[in-house]
Amino acid sequence: MRKLLFVLLLFITVCAQAESTVFITGSNRGIGLGLVKEYAAHGWRVIATCRTPGSAQELQTFAQANNRIIIEQLDVTDSTEIAALSDKYRDQPIDVLINNAGLLPVDEWNKPLKELDFDYARKVFDVNTFAPVRIMQAFMDHVAASGEKKIVNISSQAGSFANASHEPRRYVYRGSKAALNMFTFDIAYELGQLGITTIALHPGVVHSQTDESFEEAKQRFAGLITVEESAAKIYRTVAGLTPADNGKFFSYEPGRELSW
Repeated sequence: MRKLLFVLLLFITVCAQAESTVFITGSNRGIGLGLVKEYAAHGWRVIATCRTPGSAQELQTFAQANNRIIIEQLDVTDSTEIAALSDKYRDQPIDVLINNAGLLPVDEWNKPLKELDFDYARKVFDVNTFAPVRIMQAFMDHVAASGEKKIVNISSQAGSFANASHEPRRYVYRGSKAALNMFTFDIAYELGQLGITTIALHPGVVHSQTDESFEEAKQRFAGLITVEESAAKIYRTVAGLTPADNGKFFSYEPGRELSW
């Protein structure tokens, strides 16, 4: 009987250790929420972070029905909160870290150079560029201690010099994503020494949560995709990453590498 109990406990321990963990920022809506649902559907343990969990009703409802999801409050611009959360999970390996939280400053896109709001620009860069670097700095050891060892920075094709179209006056957003791409490219070399595969990833042109239906929006945006499609393909792309992919820039479409 004791031997059987020992074997059972050993089996439970091995299963717990084998469970993969993903850490996702900006999990309250859009792509972040889509990724929470996608990884949970594949049996992953999900640490879902957002700035105001109390108002993230859809995330809260989904988590109540899935005990693999843990919701944590995190303002990605607050170094103190980041350090506290990193310390809380200091003994928790993180297989995949996804820096998804971001700002899309649509209201600023059509402003000419003379009207550029530098205070707002600093806010966008703080969230889109510096926050992922803060998160990587704080959680790199957690990722290095895991089995998969992957970091994914959600960027945008808009930050690529080679692939961005010459649409005018999107200075702040494009600049923030181009800067994130360079941080990813450079940091990947250092983290690669720890066995970590770090990439930037374009999630596609994704239908946002607006009153406009997907079919209506698709008439205005070529190649528009749903959150569900983006999340499913991101999952497949990340699952297929190998150490040879370290420091690269990928599309959400599995196997499609982008130029910087």
